[in-house]
Amino acid sequence: MPAKDEYVFLVVPARKNSKRLKNKNVKDFEGFPLFEWSFAAALFVKKTLNSIGLSNVEIVCSSNDKKIIEIVIKKYSGAISPVIREENLSGDNITLESVIIQAVEEIAKKKGLINALEGRFILLQPTSPIRAKTDLIEFCKMFAKTTKEFSILSANENYSDFKDIYSIKEINTLDGVALIVGSKINKRVKLSEKSAFIDGSIYSGEISALKRNTFMPNNKTLVFLQSTPWSVDIDTQKNFDEAVNSLHKFKSEGIEVVKPEI
Repeated sequence: MPAKDEYVFLVVPARKNSKRLKNKNVKDFEGFPLFEWSFAAALFVKKTLNSIGLSNVEIVCSSNDKKIIEIVIKKYSGAISPVIREENLSGDNITLESVIIQAVEEIAKKKGLINALEGRFILLQPTSPIRAKTDLIEFCKMFAKTTKEFSILSANENYSDFKDIYSIKEINTLDGVALIVGSKINKRVKLSEKSAFIDGSIYSGEISALKRNTFMPNNKTLVFLQSTPWSVDIDTQKNFDEAVNSLHKFKSEGIEVVKPEI
């Protein structure tokens, strides 16, 4: 269980340009730029964490896109803090660890947040815009009762594309059985264990672990299985179209997703 005074940084990384789908983070997704769907999720997560006793929650958008930064300042002033990402952190080969660390350090310095770097982060990638309200609530509950040395990654057991698929193992804990991330599966094989698509919907972990380049600590990365029948990490136009179609399907089935409202 995290300390009540522990800092939690909700980070949305939304850089400009993309190799396979041009300007995807600002592409219109059902009436809003794609990245704003993750802003909506961050605002919802902050409200949920506040309601269960975690009060030191900061929302940060890291971007090298002037248009995105301008929207953050004008539309989300006071709710989301913009961090201008340095160009040396904006290339295709830059790790998420370095992006998150820069964003957290800059906001901590700007706001004078003492011991902030001893806290945790929650990553909400803009390429995974569809998040069910019930899943975000359950993730927050799991986050609040998980000790900080554990990371948590969202996953979905339903997948068709063979991308970012990992085995899932069961471990015994004081609270019962938990699921942890196993090894990455690089080709289709008959598995004796569960497997799941590790999507970009929501990740959490310890900030200090990022400085050790440990995004997925071995045997300490818990799995959060989403209730939705499908999840996406948009990389291509095909992924984008699938996301739009699935959003409409979810709505027709009564699955309530968190979406921008302003």
